[in-house]
Amino acid sequence: MSDNTPLDCALDFAKRGYYVFPVKKGNSKEPCEVGWQNKSTVDPAEVRTMAARHPDCNWGLDCDKSGLSIIDIDCKPGRPNGYETIKALPPVESPFTVLTPSGGQHRYFRGSTKSTASVIGPSVDSKSKGGYVLIPGSVVDGGVYTITSDAAKLPFIPMWVTDRLGPLPAPKDPLVDTSTFTRAPDTVDDIIAAAEYLATEAKPAEKRVRDDTCLRVGRKLGDLNITIPTAIKLMLSVYSPKIEYDHDFTEADVRKCVVQAYKNRESPLGCASVNVMFASGKEETISICEAERARLTKRQWLMRGRYIKGFTTATVAPGGTGKSSLVIVEALAMATGKNLTFSEVSEPGNVWYINTEDPMDELRRRIIAAADHHRIPLDALEGKLTVTSKRMKLVTDDPKKGMVINHAAVAELVQGVRERDIKLLIVDPFVRCHSVKENDNDGIDLVLQQFQDITEETGCAVSLVHHMSKGKADPGNADKSRGATAFISSVRVAHTLYTMTDKEAAQFNVPIADSDLYRRLDSAKANMSRKSKSPHWFKMQTRKMFFDDEDVVAVPEMAVLEYVSAADEEDLLREEVAGRILREGEKTIYSLAAGILSDAKDDRRPRAAELSAMVGKSGQRGLENRIKHAFPEEETVTVVEELFERVMITGSTGKSAAGIGRVLVC
Repeated sequence: MSDNTPLDCALDFAKRGYYVFPVKKGNSKEPCEVGWQNKSTVDPAEVRTMAARHPDCNWGLDCDKSGLSIIDIDCKPGRPNGYETIKALPPVESPFTVLTPSGGQHRYFRGSTKSTASVIGPSVDSKSKGGYVLIPGSVVDGGVYTITSDAAKLPFIPMWVTDRLGPLPAPKDPLVDTSTFTRAPDTVDDIIAAAEYLATEAKPAEKRVRDDTCLRVGRKLGDLNITIPTAIKLMLSVYSPKIEYDHDFTEADVRKCVVQAYKNRESPLGCASVNVMFASGKEETISICEAERARLTKRQWLMRGRYIKGFTTATVAPGGTGKSSLVIVEALAMATGKNLTFSEVSEPGNVWYINTEDPMDELRRRIIAAADHHRIPLDALEGKLTVTSKRMKLVTDDPKKGMVINHAAVAELVQGVRERDIKLLIVDPFVRCHSVKENDNDGIDLVLQQFQDITEETGCAVSLVHHMSKGKADPGNADKSRGATAFISSVRVAHTLYTMTDKEAAQFNVPIADSDLYRRLDSAKANMSRKSKSPHWFKMQTRKMFFDDEDVVAVPEMAVLEYVSAADEEDLLREEVAGRILREGEKTIYSLAAGILSDAKDDRRPRAAELSAMVGKSGQRGLENRIKHAFPEEETVTVVEELFERVMITGSTGKSAAGIGRVLVC
């Protein structure tokens, strides 16, 4: 591009989607026209028109509208050398750089920041919000701005830079805040579609209805993803021949109508743009032939059966089950390469755990407890496990604007993943990262699309922790996830997490009193591998903090349980009866027997009529006396076993659980 004219460079920048405007020749670097922010453009025709008005001008880049941040390094005589300043700072490298006539450098990045002077460091400025720089091809003091390194795709501005510069101020006029659009406004396609609408479809603004018509047309331009300044420009050029002007209605009134149209909106800005109506993600088309076989690659599992690069995994569980504790242990496994769960770590890597619910003090406690339990030195996690406690909304459901994507928040996640070289991004819980109604399929799908964009942009895997709907436990059923079905439909791997039941405790010979310590992880959806039919069991171990018996943290640990054979089933049923009687909650011995029998095998389950007949065969007094006289010296379990035999064989029932408890302690 070094041999091209300034106009050639301006057209090239416009083609890249960067907004340009003419700047006066010489050393002043002043815009040729007042209101350059509203006149900067990516339209090649407008660029040529401006060039005709200002021959041999330089060209400026509107950093704000282009969504760019420029790091400006100066090395002018008599001032600190910006290159020396940069050496002492954290990395701030870009593949797109421009050499300035004074020997300085412009480094191009995506994202918006403050425009500042020497805040980053001596002779290192930032140009972004409200700022501009001269583009390649411009001439100052006989020197030419020259591209030294070119790249079509720019990295995001480093997070340490935005942290140092501080947050951007809230816009004074929300009507010109492009974050209210569902996507970046005023693209070439948007402007072409808007111009075609004004020329062919928009009704003429006749005198008797011109105010109302201009309002309607203005709202439509907002639907088509057009900003107010561009809408005014289009109305006064393309649509102007259709407006019936007179001394009571001038161009100033057209401007007022457009502004009013944008103020009084119900639908979101950009809702009818071409890119929204026919939105498509990254597109790649091939023609299948034998040559494609050589391009096949293995699926890139990070943790076998759980996390795969480029896709989203869901962990669904009822509240208080320990889903956060599980993903924390998985984060430790990924960061260290140790197999702390049943999912083998195939490719260790950096992890970013974002909790949208708990404060950092609690997260610190849980992670350190898990690391200590699994004997992982905290220094071994430095730079490998990043933990963030934050409130974020990637998509909001605005009553007037509809679904609004928080592009800045999505960009921040993409930037953080890239800067930290993250392979696994965990968001816990999912419900706190949006404000969409849980049962809104379209809204939830839009939220999941943002995570899909993140995986496509960065290649990382995403883990979403989600709540289970109320009702009976159903391990391995993905449809039990709370809210819209679009959630499970959009993820590619899903698991459910449940607490062990009394029946399962009996099956695995686990004391019923300890059943609440065990968790089962079941495969609920497996688009990328075979769905496992066997659950993985974990036991929640307690880790004391500060030697305080009450200040403990639960840490999941792999548990290998052996299924008890059918020959031992009768003994286990007796133990289960004993456990149920000794705990509160059973109403009668009859209901106890009915519950046990209904859980047993089909060939041991009596008919309903036989169970009903058990109720009347022995009254409470008779059963109590028989126990007292038959087993005066026996221990509790023996008495209960005999009771079980009588219930199972003779049908002796009717005794309340509270009553039998009093008998057993006599």
